[in-house]
Amino acid sequence: MRYGEQSRGLINWFNKASLSRRADRSILKLANLYINGGDKAIIYPKFVAFVLLFLSIAVAATNSVVSNDDRVIYFNSAEVSAAFKKGTTSLIKFGSYNVLVCHRETPGVPEVHIKDTDVFYVIEGSATLVTGGTVVGGHPISPNEIRGKEIIGGKVYRLNRGDVIIIPRNMPHWFKEVPRPFYYFAVKIQLVI
Repeated sequence: MRYGEQSRGLINWFNKASLSRRADRSILKLANLYINGGDKAIIYPKFVAFVLLFLSIAVAATNSVVSNDDRVIYFNSAEVSAAFKKGTTSLIKFGSYNVLVCHRETPGVPEVHIKDTDVFYVIEGSATLVTGGTVVGGHPISPNEIRGKEIIGGKVYRLNRGDVIIIPRNMPHWFKEVPRPFYYFAVKIQLVI
């Protein structure tokens, strides 16, 4: 899939989202720059996808006016560091979102989330992630969650500090190699049916 095709998919998603008209125009301009921006857009596709995702969350959060700080959620650096030391743990789960801090020392197993889209932001380290392909030995471990032994085929990504990857629901994925400690944030966005 070419970068422009990915961006057109983002534009279609934003057209369906309930955002303010002013925010829609700004986001669509950014997505259009991504589609037609030449070499600069190709060099920074992960950054643009990251900005589009978080702009949409920020705009959605500001669509309603609230006169107090009750909706603000804050974790100081000590709380985040303590969470990373535990391994993979949820910082907070609210509505259809779950924000996790993740620490890996070893490879994982192939996973498929039927309802969750994963957004990973790498803080430190590197890892090899395989997406797509066919899960071998796939079996349900709970409703809407499948695990397996390996993935045949698929696309291989080498994730490094600062990278962002968005894995849509129903997409097999597998941390195949983790050569040293690997720290990343994961935002799980659950499809609500």
